[in-house]
Amino acid sequence: MSYGELKSSVSAMADFLITQGCVAGDVVAGVMSNTPETVILALASATLGCPWVSCPPEFGHRAILSRLIPTAPKILCITQQHRYRKQVFEHEGLVKICRTALPSVNCIILHTLNQDLHGANISFNRILQQHRGASFKPISVLFSHPLYILFTSGTTGAPKCIVHGTGGTLLQHVKELAIHTDIKAQTKLGYYTSTGWMMWHWQLSALALGATIALYDQDPSYPEQDQLLRWAAETELEVLGISAAYIDQLHTHKIEIGLRHDLKKLQMILSTGSPLSPQNFKYIYSKLSPRIRLYSISGGTDIISCFALGNAMKPVIAGEISCLGLGMAVEVWNEGQAAPVGTLGQLVCVKPAISMPIQLLNDDGRLYKKTYYHVTDGVWFHGDLAILTAQKSLRILGRSDTLLNAKGIRIGPAELYEVLLSIEGIQEAAVVDHQMGDEQTCMVCFLVMMSGWRLNSEHISHIKQVITRELSPHHTPAVMIQAPALPKTRSGKLSEMSIRKAIQGKSLSNLESLKNPETIQFFHDWGEKHRLG
Repeated sequence: MSYGELKSSVSAMADFLITQGCVAGDVVAGVMSNTPETVILALASATLGCPWVSCPPEFGHRAILSRLIPTAPKILCITQQHRYRKQVFEHEGLVKICRTALPSVNCIILHTLNQDLHGANISFNRILQQHRGASFKPISVLFSHPLYILFTSGTTGAPKCIVHGTGGTLLQHVKELAIHTDIKAQTKLGYYTSTGWMMWHWQLSALALGATIALYDQDPSYPEQDQLLRWAAETELEVLGISAAYIDQLHTHKIEIGLRHDLKKLQMILSTGSPLSPQNFKYIYSKLSPRIRLYSISGGTDIISCFALGNAMKPVIAGEISCLGLGMAVEVWNEGQAAPVGTLGQLVCVKPAISMPIQLLNDDGRLYKKTYYHVTDGVWFHGDLAILTAQKSLRILGRSDTLLNAKGIRIGPAELYEVLLSIEGIQEAAVVDHQMGDEQTCMVCFLVMMSGWRLNSEHISHIKQVITRELSPHHTPAVMIQAPALPKTRSGKLSEMSIRKAIQGKSLSNLESLKNPETIQFFHDWGEKHRLG
């Protein structure tokens, strides 16, 4: 789709929204996939000053409503169906549910049909046909006017509704895309993301630079493990965004990506979602050209951007994020003050940044302060464990709520995962603290083994020896258990908190926020047998 065609479609949709009575401040929502129609509706909303809210259609009804109800959207667009591998999921039932549960909605648009459907006012295509040729000049809004409403994962409670401003979001994204990522006019960028992840919004801002964005809306590992890379080669991407979990998956299955795909146009790979291990850095460079720049980037939904990311003027170092974001006053703190270089601590931001949320929805400011400034006034605590190096690069070692304390020694779980995943036979790992019987709190390690492997006493002994040698005896888990699978969030992140709560017998209030909620039963059953008392 050309920029001219995109502008024409955005103008047509904006014209329709006006006929529905939309004015600045009215929320427009989409339960939509990563498609051109979603881009059109999001941009049309922005031209009117209407905050945009999106949820992937693969979320269950409960997860979708828990996000949309607090936002009270005026317009709602729902995709009629989405496909996952060979299975097609119909959403006619969701249309009816939303009609009842969202009284604020004036109009439901149906995406993918050329005709109207029961319960929906009009189809997406019909709107573009009826309003073709409409011209519209975007309205001016304040710098802090709401642009997007995003949501926390919801794996440990009801999702928080995070409101991001127009000016701050755009400036931050353009800085990161143009300077840190070297995106230019006509650069082809494709990020594997759902519409519920902040990387979708980040990629959208590349249009401000005249770039071409490529949209992928299928399982990246089907019908083959490297299906996403096949797409990247076919579309001749120059910048590819993927998750660390996907790189790990390719590594685990020993995919010869350089031999199987013509990726000569690819200049950069961006990885986020979780820390990228040194082994996976080395895997990418051993299978692809050394000219490719592999950048691990880290930030989050809370700032709709990054605290640390790439830098073309510095070498790529395995296991590290190249530099702190320009204009971001990022430090690593320990015990309420800056930690010595090379020391594990909390990632903080000691001065305001332009993309910090303008508010949490339906909050008088107290929840905002409790969420981000709960330790020291004026200092943003992001919740990541990190080490700042002497070269001002950053190592992210997991979330602070997953911090392990082994006999007084603080351990970031990523350190352990790095070693565990280098051991033959181990596919995935999760380590949590747990109190067993009358003993003190100890580390419990759950391992997903590769096909054909079983965790036996000989293998456990070998694992402990490797951990002791590579880290220390204090890092060695007291218990190792083979698990069928590990719980992941919808964006593919490992959810240690869900495991911890399950083995402690605590209920998870929002299971639908997990990509694979069925995995929780295993940990609940194991915890029941090994719980204190």
